Amino acid sequence: MRKISFQNIKTKKIAVAILIVALVVTGFIVSRVWKNKNNQTKYLIGRVTKGNITVTVSGSGKVTAVNQVDLKFKASGTLTYLGVHNGQKVTAGTLLAKLDTTDAERAVKTAQLNLENAQLALTQAQNSTQIDENSLKSQALANMTSAVTLTKNIISSFNDIFFTDISDYKVDAKNLLEYYSHIVTFYARADADYATVINSDFNLLKQQQNENAAALSKLNQNSSLNDIQTVLDQIITTTTLVKDTTHLGYQLLVRYESILSDYNLTPVISPRNISTDKTTVAAYVSNIDSLLTTLLANQKTIKNFKDNQNNSPYSLRSAQIAVEQQQNALVQAKDKLKDYYLYAPFDGELSQIKVSVGDDISSGTTIGVLVTDEKIAEITLNEIDLAKVQIGDTATLTFDALPDLTVSGKVIEIDPVGVESQGVVSYTVKLSLDTTDNRLKPGMTVDAEIMVASKQDVLLVPNSALKSQNGSSYVELVASQEVANLSNLKSPITLTKAPSRQPVQIGLADDNNTEIVSGLKEGDYVVIRTVTPNSITNITTRTGLFNNNMSNMMRNSMPTMGGGFPR
Repeated sequence: MRKISFQNIKTKKIAVAILIVALVVTGFIVSRVWKNKNNQTKYLIGRVTKGNITVTVSGSGKVTAVNQVDLKFKASGTLTYLGVHNGQKVTAGTLLAKLDTTDAERAVKTAQLNLENAQLALTQAQNSTQIDENSLKSQALANMTSAVTLTKNIISSFNDIFFTDISDYKVDAKNLLEYYSHIVTFYARADADYATVINSDFNLLKQQQNENAAALSKLNQNSSLNDIQTVLDQIITTTTLVKDTTHLGYQLLVRYESILSDYNLTPVISPRNISTDKTTVAAYVSNIDSLLTTLLANQKTIKNFKDNQNNSPYSLRSAQIAVEQQQNALVQAKDKLKDYYLYAPFDGELSQIKVSVGDDISSGTTIGVLVTDEKIAEITLNEIDLAKVQIGDTATLTFDALPDLTVSGKVIEIDPVGVESQGVVSYTVKLSLDTTDNRLKPGMTVDAEIMVASKQDVLLVPNSALKSQNGSSYVELVASQEVANLSNLKSPITLTKAPSRQPVQIGLADDNNTEIVSGLKEGDYVVIRTVTPNSITNITTRTGLFNNNMSNMMRNSMPTMGGGFPR
């Protein structure tokens, strides 16, 4: 039997062990080299460019009408006029409805007469000189003639000043009276409806003037005092109407000229010299006031003459008090008359009109609703965003119900007081709409992007390139030679030289970019993102385990001291 050589076995085991150790060492070296190659830090690079930047604030809310009001009469009565219907658009100052004014007008006339009588009584109390009947007749006839003549002149002048036809000017008025009245009531809505009142009084005035002239032509010095007194009373009624009409006409001219000045307006038409006309009417106002006072004195003197009444000091004071009382009563009666008319307080569209002519209307009852044509957007912003918004900032608005509609707008109002809900304070911001779309209705949802800041042609870097330390901003600047070409900017690259820290001063920032005020120039390269190597399984541990196994295997393959192999 062949004997196994111990020396050969020992040699072979040593060779195998050495081979295994060599393989392990080689693998370890290769793995370390591969790890070092793949453990290199890479950088995603961006470039400093020039561009525009806009900072916006977003908010949502709803569409609302600029103004909405319930239409109500301040008086009660029967509806005698309704000049509008649902869906109709009206302008400010339009007469919408009217109640029966018979009683109210009668109250005004009564108050006027009572005041005139009180003034006459006061005049008579102040001058109670007795005169004979012939003198009374002469004075009355002369003053009545003056009144008829002055009324005729005023009618003629008013025809020129207020009723000149201006239809050729293609404005929404037939004559100057309507034009002046429209301008005044448009800017001073609380003023009287001059056109309606003057036109009505003027037509009545012309009728009474013809009757007075005819009646006066039949009188002379031989007429009875009673006949003269009858015509005098009739002419005084007309003269009172002339006075009211003249005063109102003068007031209209003054208000019209004042509004032109206050609002720096240039008249669309100027067929007459308004200053000259105002001077003319002012002279008539003075003349008619004086003449009416004289006529009233004649009337009272004749009455006193017939009644043979004497006045005492007590009667003088009583007459003064009576005048004051009747003046107050007339003001109240005129104010009450206004309550029977309902005018549009602003331009808008009418809705919810549920009344008809002939209905009995109670004071304070809503007869309809007036909604302005102009729509606005009301959105809410938190306190942080609100601090960036100012009146006049432009905005872009979109609507959930109208995805095809985009409207530009402007901030017109900011609520100074916020509303707190669950610890969050929000503020209401109102925005005008630059365009009107009939599809927009109050209550629709709106989203707004408000432009709070914007700059053109500034240096920009991506937001991810900015870093901060101790309240200062900086970027990691990459040498230009590190970037071979612009295609390198599409994916991370390795650098031969680490990027340097570059302090910068920043400006505006949006969701993507930040403005660089100083510290960089156009074309510079900066680090956008640093890409670190992925962690590899703990090779030290794994190698250690592997070495332990190899040691055990080698140890098991080597002869132990004190042992031996059979021969």
